[in-house]
This record gives sequence, structure tokens and C-alpha cells, in this order.
Amino acid sequence: NMTGGTFTMETGSSINGNTASSQGGGVSINNGEFNMTGGTISGNRVTSGDGGGVFVKDTSSTFKMSGGTIGGTTDADKNTASGNGGGVYSTGILTMSGGTISRNTATNNGGGVYNTSSFKMTGGTISGNETTAVNVGSGGGVYNTSSFTMSGEATISENTSSYYGGGVF
Repeated sequence: NMTGGTFTMETGSSINGNTASSQGGGVSINNGEFNMTGGTISGNRVTSGDGGGVFVKDTSSTFKMSGGTIGGTTDADKNTASGNGGGVYSTGILTMSGGTISRNTATNNGGGVYNTSSFKMTGGTISGNETTAVNVGSGGGVYNTSSFTMSGEATISENTSSYYGGGVF
């Protein structure tokens, strides 16, 4: 958990196999900035809450992803949330210009990304994420309740929702 300040994650680094009970299995940002230019956040989980890989707590927090991977290619790599946001749960400012959010799972909404504030995606890939709850799990790739802008080379593909919006809800 980081309160205030700036955290930068670069190529070669790894946050793997961690567990939190309520939020941010891998990384939790509160009133700060997280810049991910490389590295891997995988195999993390939240047992009774949100943000399996990354949790961005408030509107004064930012997460900028320009590279790296949240999730991965195997079941062991996936980040899981018993609530929302298997890969990323954000109530802050989220920008994605590169990198991959793949193969994450949320029980409820937002297998890849759960967004309630501002999400601008100009590049990168959100793929192979899923939601699992029957009659609840919407937004296999992205679950959005506010502002989501997608442009440039951004790709959302092969996500699965157990309810509404396989790609985007």
C-alpha cells in the first residue's frame, strides 16, 4: 500500500503471488501516483474485495501504464478479485498507452479493468479477462461507470463476461 508519493515499476521487476483481504492484491495506491513502464504484476489476489492486481483508491490518485503486464498467459499468472477489478480497480485517473492487461478474473464486474472515474486508453491490450458471477458479472474486459475514451492502437479482445458486455460494459 502506498499513500502519497510516486511509485515507478520498470522492466525486469515483478510483483507476484501476494494476497490482500480487502483491496489491492499486488499494488494499492492512495493519494499517489503509480507509473508502470515495464515489469509484471501477476498471481495476486483479493479474498473479499476489489483490485486483484492494482487498486487505485481515490480521484486524487493516478495510474499511468505505458508498458509491462498485469496478469499474463497462464492460470497461475492471473490476478483475481472476489469483488470487482480482477486486473485493475480504479476510482482515480487511469491512462494506458501501452502494456497488457490479460487473463485476470473478477467475480463481479471488470475482469480486466473496473473504472469509476477517468480512463483514457490510447494503446496497449486488454485481452482474455473474465467475470464469473451469474447475473452480476459484467464487463469482461472493461466495466465503466464514468468516462472511458479509447483511441489509437488500443485493443480490447477475447474477454468473457458472465452477464453483460464481454468487451466493455
